[in-house]
Amino acid sequence: ANKRHSEGRVPSKRKSGIGWSNFGKIAHATGATFNCEVDVAYHRGCPPTVNASEQVDIALVATREAMGDDQVIENIQPLSGSEDLFCMLEKVPGCYVFIGNDMTGEFVHAPRYDFNDEITARGVAYWTEIVRAELP
Repeated sequence: ANKRHSEGRVPSKRKSGIGWSNFGKIAHATGATFNCEVDVAYHRGCPPTVNASEQVDIALVATREAMGDDQVIENIQPLSGSEDLFCMLEKVPGCYVFIGNDMTGEFVHAPRYDFNDEITARGVAYWTEIVRAELP
């Protein structure tokens, strides 16, 4: 028998509870259409990371101060990654930012991930601006 595996992710916290109740029905109906057997298993892990807007504004100002306007990309495409950060963001507002490490290679938790040491100064400059903005 041919077996296929498929996964799905939901791109926003608001939408994470919508639609999954019908997912199994849709999958079974699609399988029946093609005379296939379907087995659906659903595991709700951490919801997607959703940045707090106030912290995004703080991060944008800090990034502009540290690196300049031309280095800021405000609206990148959502991506699957850092869902574990969501659990923290439920308790403490914050936001997930990128400081310019190559996003075309391996991601942080991958075994072959290689941090670009050349951008360490960018991280220090960014956090320095956060501290300047937030501490009295």
